[in-house]
Order: sequence, then C-alpha cells, then structure tokens
Amino acid sequence: MISKVLVVMVTYNRKNLLKNALESIFNQTKPVSGVLILDNASNDGTEDVLQKFGFLSRDQDINDGTFIKRSSGNTRLYYYRNSVNTGGAGGFSKAVELAKELDYDYLWIMDDDVRPVENCLENLLTVAHDCNVGAVVPNRNCQNFEDYPTVELDLNSTFKYFMEKRKKKIYPPFSEKVYSIKTFAFEGPLIDMEIVKKVGIPRAEYFLLYDDTDYAQRILQYTDILFVTSAYLERQLPVPKSKKNKKISYTWKDYYSIRNNMIFDREYGKTFGAKYISPRLMFIHLLINSIRGENRKNNLNIVLRAHRDAVSKKMGKRFDPNY
Repeated sequence: MISKVLVVMVTYNRKNLLKNALESIFNQTKPVSGVLILDNASNDGTEDVLQKFGFLSRDQDINDGTFIKRSSGNTRLYYYRNSVNTGGAGGFSKAVELAKELDYDYLWIMDDDVRPVENCLENLLTVAHDCNVGAVVPNRNCQNFEDYPTVELDLNSTFKYFMEKRKKKIYPPFSEKVYSIKTFAFEGPLIDMEIVKKVGIPRAEYFLLYDDTDYAQRILQYTDILFVTSAYLERQLPVPKSKKNKKISYTWKDYYSIRNNMIFDREYGKTFGAKYISPRLMFIHLLINSIRGENRKNNLNIVLRAHRDAVSKKMGKRFDPNY
C-alpha cells in the first residue's frame, strides 16, 4: 500500500536546526510526498534555508498570510508565513488547518529541532498499517534525550496536580515492539488524515505547551496511539538541567506551563477532585514555594498571573515570550 505522507513543521528563528531537520526528512527510506513549513514570523534568515530546499525562489515576494505551493521532483512543497509569532500551539493549529485541505493520507507533525533517522517514517507506516491504528509515535531516545512514553494517564486523582505526577511511564530498554500510550509531544507523531478530520485542529489558545497533550486526548476518542520502539527520531537540542527548588526563577515558559496545566485538568479531569480541587492544590503548592524561595517577587507574580488567567479561562498569548 502506497501512502501519501505530508510533513507538517513549525519553525521560528532556528534556521540551522531547520536545515538539519529538512535534510533528514528528504533522506527517508520511505519518501515523503509533501512538506509544509509554517514560519512563525522568523527574522533570522530562515528564508535562505527554504530557498536552498526549493520552498521559495530567489526573487519570491514573501507576504504574511500567503500560502506558497511549489514542487521539487515528486515532492510538493508548501510555505506559509505568519505575521506574528503565534507560539507553537498557534503554529501547529494553522499548519494542520492548511494541511486538512490537501490530498494526503497521513500528517507527520514535528518541530524544527528534531531529526528523524532515515527509516523512521518507514517503520511508523509499517506499524500503522499492520496494527490498523490511526496514530503512531516515534522513539526519541538519543544522545540529547531519554524517551519515557506514558502508558497510563491518571485523570482521576485529586492529589497528582502536576501533569508529570499523573503519568505512568515505561523506561528503556524496551522489550516490546509497540506500546499503547496516552499522550505525545508534537515531535514526530504520524496521524491518519481521516482521524485529523474527525479531531479537528490543535487548539491555538494554549499558545505554548499542552496543545499536543490536549490533541492526544482528542485522538484517543477515535483510535489507539502506539509508540513504535524501532522508529527513531533524534532531538537536536539537549534538555535544560533543572535547578534546585529554592533557586528557581520562573520564566514566561513557567507561566504557560502552570496556566495550561490548570486548564487541562479542568477540561479532562474525570472526577470533581481532579477537575476543581487539583488546580487549587497546585496553586497553593506553588504559592508556598514562591514565598519560601529566593526569587519571591518574580515567582509570585508569575504564579498569581497564571492562576488568575486559568480561573478566568483567559488563554492565548498573555505573557510575552523571551526567545
């Protein structure tokens, strides 16, 4: 069976990583049929990389909101530029919205900082066909990252108010070829277009973080999601090392993590405690840590803003990112 796969990638000011990602995509043992790049208003010369790969011509006028379609051999190339940075969530939301109108069998969704190993797509498709599932996810174990897929997500507990506490994970080395999982990151999931049409687009209002977790919950209403241990996808950047609690200085990313965690619990919690008490317990926990910590004023401001916006359901871009 020949499947037409469209890569959907969001990029912002990471032209060197984008170059590596595209080289890996075009070097797959199972060739992709199309690649759609959603540019979140980059200003670092990303256009030069896209010209090299054929997405743009040298004399191309690039206007915000214009959807450019070109061809390179048997591969269709698509480019869309946002007028402003809408965050990862906004980027993926718009990219999937555009992709839904195109004629492909699967969407292969990923960030610009990943690099699929050459047989990654081939192995993902094999499992998707053999197991008759609508969503498969690659194994991201590599030098820069240890992948611990989530096989259970406890949405009943009142006291597991941080998302990581709700997850039951499995750890490498993996003994099975596939595992049924409950969530994923937008770092290489391959999704049947028929499932995408049923689920709809990712929610742009998350702006950053939890848009992928939310999308996975919606997909699970229609199909299992399988983690494929033989389909490797590498992360190009190492995970930042965590700081000791008292020395933590919260940033704009923590604002979105806190706010969206609370909103996710209200949306998907399966008990009264998980929906309504967990977010309050999380707020109290973070409030106490902020008061006791060394960066009290900064941390209290972020925690209070995140809680206020979560309670009033004010989503979208509420805190300016500092990339």
